[in-house]
Amino acid sequence: MNFEMSSMKHDNMLMENRVRDRYDAMSSAYASTGKLFGGHRKDTTFALEIKSGNCILDLGCGPGVNFANILQYLGKTGSLVGLDFSSKMIERAELLIQNNKWKNVTTVVSDAAKLPFADGKFDRIIATYSISVIPDYIHAIDEIERVLKPGGSVAILDGTLGKGLMRFINPLIKLISKTPMSDITRPIKDEIAKRFIIDKVAEYDLGFTFLAVAHKKGKNMVKKVHETERIAHV
Repeated sequence: MNFEMSSMKHDNMLMENRVRDRYDAMSSAYASTGKLFGGHRKDTTFALEIKSGNCILDLGCGPGVNFANILQYLGKTGSLVGLDFSSKMIERAELLIQNNKWKNVTTVVSDAAKLPFADGKFDRIIATYSISVIPDYIHAIDEIERVLKPGGSVAILDGTLGKGLMRFINPLIKLISKTPMSDITRPIKDEIAKRFIIDKVAEYDLGFTFLAVAHKKGKNMVKKVHETERIAHV
């Protein structure tokens, strides 16, 4: 049993190093490629219903491609923390912050599966195309639950396998997803549903991209009706 745990830990460390190295190498181009799905990112930010004064975590923030969208709703009285495992990505994010003279945005280089924050720190958490990449994504979702305030919301935008007729091109989608080291076979929506109350699920790109919005149950809160929305964006 101890050998199995040690082997699994070793495999996770190797994967973490591979992911960090890949995204360090991609950091210079990621800001541009990240804009390819800018509409989806804007939908995700809007769905969070950010309020002025909120404390926001952008998990797997990369070079800060979500920052401007978030600050549009957050204003100057709230705070935004961008976290990424890649130091090169954070360097790009810091440059973006300096160029825009944003005073309420900070960044952290850290492992999403071991967040360096107190319990219940954040009002809102956003994760765009990051959960499918994080090696220990189960613990990352656990950590999201821990650092989110009761009643706080999380929005996750990520890739997934196609259903129905679209399943026939899943092998191609899997191949494409290898470049960003994204594992689109992960049951991310199921893991979210185990920990949070789902408010909304939307689909994009013929079902190969999903947006899940959920909240952490707080005292005297009533479970919301599950809403599923299919958006035919290509």
